[in-house]
Amino acid sequence: MGEIRTWINKEEYIKVLKKEVSVLQTRFKPHEEGTGHFNTTISVLNERINELESENSWPFPNATD
Repeated sequence: MGEIRTWINKEEYIKVLKKEVSVLQTRFKPHEEGTGHFNTTISVLNERINELESENSWPFPNATD
């Protein structure tokens, strides 16, 4: 299994999430059956990006537990 990265820089982490959103947007085809999960994932990632951008605490809450 891959190693889980500890994100030290919030801006870097947000940038990675935004890149993932842009990749998924290329895969979502609104008129094709079976691609709706991409739209759901895009929405969830965008919501997480919004949370991170408005969050004051960093790193993740309870990250040291």
